[in-house]
Amino acid sequence: MAASHPVTTRVCPLDSGSWHVRLSRWLDDERLIAAGIALLVFAIYCATAQAHINGSRSPYATDVGEIQNALPRWGTLHFTGYPQYSLLGSAFVTLLSWVGFRPALSASLFSAVWSALTAALTYRFARELGASRVGAIGASAISRLALSPWMDASLAEVHTMTLALSVGALLAGVRFHRTGDRAQLLWLAGLAAHAVIHQRAVLFLAPSLLVLVWGRWGALYRHAGQIVLLALSALVTYLYLPLRAWMGADWTFNSPGTWRGFWTLVMDTKSERIVRLPATLAEALARGRNVIVLLNQDLPLLLFALGLVGLGLLFWRRRRAEALSLALIMVVHIALTVVIWEGRTSDALLAVKLPVDWACAVGLAFLVPTGARRLWRALAAAAFLALGLYLSWRHAPQVLAVTRDRSSEQVVQRVALLAPPAQPTTVWTPWGHDYWALRYAQTYRGELPGLVVVDHNAPVAAIIASGQRLVTPQETFYVFAPDWWQEQLGGLALSSAGEGLVQVSSAPQMATYAAGSAVALGQGVAVVEAAVAWVGDDALAVRVRWLAEAAPTTDLSVAAHLIGWPAGSDTPGLLSQADSQHPVYGWSPTSSWSAGEVIRDDYRLTVPPGASAQEVRVFMYTHDDAGFHNTEAVTIPVP
Repeated sequence: MAASHPVTTRVCPLDSGSWHVRLSRWLDDERLIAAGIALLVFAIYCATAQAHINGSRSPYATDVGEIQNALPRWGTLHFTGYPQYSLLGSAFVTLLSWVGFRPALSASLFSAVWSALTAALTYRFARELGASRVGAIGASAISRLALSPWMDASLAEVHTMTLALSVGALLAGVRFHRTGDRAQLLWLAGLAAHAVIHQRAVLFLAPSLLVLVWGRWGALYRHAGQIVLLALSALVTYLYLPLRAWMGADWTFNSPGTWRGFWTLVMDTKSERIVRLPATLAEALARGRNVIVLLNQDLPLLLFALGLVGLGLLFWRRRRAEALSLALIMVVHIALTVVIWEGRTSDALLAVKLPVDWACAVGLAFLVPTGARRLWRALAAAAFLALGLYLSWRHAPQVLAVTRDRSSEQVVQRVALLAPPAQPTTVWTPWGHDYWALRYAQTYRGELPGLVVVDHNAPVAAIIASGQRLVTPQETFYVFAPDWWQEQLGGLALSSAGEGLVQVSSAPQMATYAAGSAVALGQGVAVVEAAVAWVGDDALAVRVRWLAEAAPTTDLSVAAHLIGWPAGSDTPGLLSQADSQHPVYGWSPTSSWSAGEVIRDDYRLTVPPGASAQEVRVFMYTHDDAGFHNTEAVTIPVP
């Protein structure tokens, strides 16, 4: 019988270069996972990013138009100057402009980058505290899909950089607390210093950071010199503000090139304007209810409750210092939301609750036990996915309502209708949304040629004395009342310069019309010109020039009535009307007119669907207890 030979089995090791091994390694790489989360949220923000000059009056968008103008000009921002944001943002917007990106979109993408970085740091932060991978991914995504962070990431907004620096400092603080590593201490000091220089409100993270460095006094003492140097390096960034002013930047705030203007920017934290303690317990409770409403808009209150449970579990896992640090973030900033009050929901109030959103979202990570079975991990992942889809469905329309708002285009369109006149024209408007929209349209869209656009710091008397025509949107008079103009100019005469625009003069324009060309209406008022023109398919522009034949002693109101046939009717009647208490958008009472003065007035009338417009009747009237008393009317056929 032949000898038998033992059968040997050879096990070939898996090829370490095969694609599935490499994929497995990539999926286990914490840095790649963090980068993947950042790319995912960045893609979401790109879909909602604001790509045009801001038009929204939402408190989320208070300073967006200013930032959209400052960054492409390498300019400086409002208090406290935000030197790091201004410098880095200007470089970012400039780089994107070289490949064809518009400044408004680039400024929004700059915010999206910072918020995406926060998502990656949040994942690393949760993992550093011992959260499971599924929990850390879910918490990171949820923290970025809350309403306020999503809104800020889709606009040109400084708070995205604030939170990224804050989370980075907290991450370094947690690592230093655990290891005592010198490098982590220096990261903590550097990021915290730059965060505070960027935005003073970061100082309220001090209690949380103090908990993380507690007991490490020896390391703090040994490296005190380096910590001081890092703090000074952050202060040095403020030199960017006067440097840009000295270089002639055409967008600077508060004269940073002067000693007084510079220090005012550095030291003004707005606290005296935004902090007001509740006067009564009832007021404190009312503010507290308002904060609860705002938090619920960011994330459902149930998620906040679950986040608190998660932080309790973190404490139970003996990560007590870290749990206390996160709890202090919530307590301190909730207290701030009660004392910050400007009589309305302001951008400051919206910003100060951002750390509360973030800390609660981090707490969600610890609801998923580490070492959970595959089924439980799959269920947790499905729950986070469903929650992310729900928040996207809930918040995306609100974000888009702000980022797609083009209301500021109205003032641009109105000013664009000012035909380049023989007389040089300056458009004067207060610093704010209208001014930002006009400057952006002129500089980056090539619109409004031949016009000079200035803000309220430009001297109105000097502009008129130089021979220029001074025009302002009619809404300006809600901010700078006619009495203010009277004081600046020593005399005041207002006339329409086009729809929604007012020409301001120190002396009235006197009549130059041929005798007998005016149509007298009575009570010392006549019409020397009246015209009607179509504006689109359903509106009519009406222009009237009034003549004060004698100085009126009564304040007369204006009526502009559109007469015609309504849809389906054989009987003509009133189709629409545009009445005003006083001429010139209500700002020029007839009792202020001088004999011989000519005043232009503009109105818009809407034609109802299916109606046939016939004529426009313009007249003046008074009203008392006995009823309406009309002057004669001027009838203008509709072309």
